[in-house]
Amino acid sequence: MVKASIELIESYKEWLSQYRWIWFGTLTFSGYPSLRKATRIFDKFINEIREKHGTRDFRWIRVTEHGADGNNLHFHVLIGGLHLQSGDRYMAMLRWQELAGESLITSFASHRNGIYYILKTLRPGVDFEIDFLLEPIAPTGAKAHIRKHG
Repeated sequence: MVKASIELIESYKEWLSQYRWIWFGTLTFSGYPSLRKATRIFDKFINEIREKHGTRDFRWIRVTEHGADGNNLHFHVLIGGLHLQSGDRYMAMLRWQELAGESLITSFASHRNGIYYILKTLRPGVDFEIDFLLEPIAPTGAKAHIRKHG
């Protein structure tokens, strides 16, 4: 089972590494919102980010975690396709705080294994809560938007 988990994580990591990410983040909640409410809050947040800073190739991926005890709902995110100015990352963290709770959003650096970190709970045969908006990477240059609800 361990080998299957590693292979599954490596497959996802290979796929997601094809994209250029700008931010890596952890988004937490004050209190104990339902997953439905947490998702609505995230959708509001990510739509605001897209409206203010999104480029034509705006993209994001969100993985939901519940913590070791199952009562610590939080999201790990990768966001790309942004046009940023100084202070925008900090302003995004403040906006999340207004909407939901604490956040830590850093500049993405591939050598820090952020992609692996968001995939750490991925296991074969176990529900993995992932949602994303990505442009497919196609050699032909064809583009289509994909929005996956996991």
